[in-house]
This record gives sequence, structure tokens and C-alpha cells, in this order.
Amino acid sequence: MAAVPVHIARIGIFTFDKKTNQRIDKSGTSPLTAVLNTESRTVVIPDSQIASSQNYPTVDEYLKLEAAGGFSLRYMDQSTIITYG
Repeated sequence: MAAVPVHIARIGIFTFDKKTNQRIDKSGTSPLTAVLNTESRTVVIPDSQIASSQNYPTVDEYLKLEAAGGFSLRYMDQSTIITYG
């Protein structure tokens, strides 16, 4: 029986700057204008072992990247996505 490659990716909610599309670390207080220029997104947390998880892709983007790499969705909940190759 051959081994089946499995990717187990974690999901998180992060804040991004709307203009630069960069992830923001919340640390303390921010001016109101800075807060208004942000949005929260549910994204895949980068894992060095999973190339398609780099750069905080959205869940939809991640699943498309995984499918392009020959992986299919097997399980997903609020914090985890499991794909098999």
C-alpha cells in the first residue's frame, strides 16, 4: 500500500491593511484612521512544509492552489483544512 501525501493546514483570522494588503500585528492602540483602513480575513496560516499556504492565502485561494497541485479537500472546520494528494 502506497503512502498518501496529506497536508494539514491551520486557519486563523488576521487583520490586514486594505491599501497595502499586509498583515498587521495588533499591538496596543492605533489611531482611528489606521483602524478604518483595516479588515479582518480568514486565511491559511503559512506552513513551511506546505508551499500553497505561503503569504496567508484565503481559504478559497488555498483550496484552488491545493487542487492545482493534485490535492483534494477531505476535511475542513473552523481551524483546520486537511487535503490528500
